[in-house]
Amino acid sequence: MSLHNPHILIAGAGIGGLALAIMLERAGISYTILERAAFFMPLGSTIVLSPQVLRMFEQLGMYEELQAVSIPLVDARYYKQNQKRLGRVDLRVYASRYGYCCLAFGRPELVKFLASKIPQERILWKKHVVSLKQDQESATVRCSVGADGAYSAVRQSLYSNMAAANIPIPASDTGPLRFESFCLVGSTDDMSDEFPALQEKTSTIHTVMASRRKAYMVNIIPLGQGRIGWSIMGKYLSPQVHDQKVFNLCDWEGEATDYLCKDVEDIAVPVGGTLGKVFEHTKNISFVMLEGANQAIMDAIVLANLIHELPTPATSQDITKAFEKYYELRASPTKNTVSTSRQLNDVMSKESRVTRFLRGLALSLPGWVLNRTNDRILSNRPILSYLPPIPVKGSVKDSSRPATVHLAAQQVSTKGPSAKDKTVVV
Repeated sequence: MSLHNPHILIAGAGIGGLALAIMLERAGISYTILERAAFFMPLGSTIVLSPQVLRMFEQLGMYEELQAVSIPLVDARYYKQNQKRLGRVDLRVYASRYGYCCLAFGRPELVKFLASKIPQERILWKKHVVSLKQDQESATVRCSVGADGAYSAVRQSLYSNMAAANIPIPASDTGPLRFESFCLVGSTDDMSDEFPALQEKTSTIHTVMASRRKAYMVNIIPLGQGRIGWSIMGKYLSPQVHDQKVFNLCDWEGEATDYLCKDVEDIAVPVGGTLGKVFEHTKNISFVMLEGANQAIMDAIVLANLIHELPTPATSQDITKAFEKYYELRASPTKNTVSTSRQLNDVMSKESRVTRFLRGLALSLPGWVLNRTNDRILSNRPILSYLPPIPVKGSVKDSSRPATVHLAAQQVSTKGPSAKDKTVVV
């Protein structure tokens, strides 16, 4: 099978899908986004973009615009639930070491910004992938990117194709997802009249640790314009909860949200008041499993580079080779990120002698140790290979690996797909 002018189908208009669309738009590669919702939902709390992805946005010429719709995150402070301060981490060092300060956004604002950078006719609303069929001779979807969640039709179709071809599938991929942690999120309207501290031009992430009485970790991040982004995280009590809740989450979330809000409403908030007051100013509360915006954008960078490098025409072997390279570049970093996040959540949201000791140890580490730890992650600051490169900012060198599979040079069409190349979704 060979493809002339392949058309990319992106399933899902979330942060990862929109970011990939922007990159393909700049490359002149034809694409369509399928979004199952009827419009962008104003849901979610805070998204913090790190130096890992901000370098790429500067390459796109969008960094200053991102700064205008965000607030720089310069400090992290940690408290007990009685408001006793446990420690702080200075995040301003990120600018000198990695070239960029972290930027905090309300998720709806970031989604709106990204969507404004692509032609609106590229998004088809109330559409989603039903199935994906392919063989060595033809494909109904030329190239599909599964940005539509963990239970996506894209992923399920791929598993069916693998099973039919007797390709082994890891047991962890065939069973239901096991959500070990939960996260309740939201963002408020303007509260600056009640809490003047919210008028600051920079932001601090305030983390309230778990206690024996209430085993939740609370994060509070001022978002500018008097608003607060907040999250409440915890651990499920038993494995059985996973299987009972995953597939009927929509039915369960109202009950769970009410219960959790009631249970934590008296916890004091470092910027003033209690969580109960924060809830009063929150219109939409979402019960979600934590997402990784930075990882999704980094996935998109690698994919865009590999898609751009595909030869014209591209064979199924070329596409397979490109995705093998994608797996090579992204599997290990993503697994490490998930593992680190799980360990951090365990330490912060569990209450025991061991976790208290580990929290105290982490907050007492000297700055050079924290820098060395962050360097291993934040030194990876990839950019798009098909756009003019930009200098590496910061004292720490970029460690990103080029996304290349040494394929023939590509001649990309800037036009939409022709009749014979048109993507068909069945």
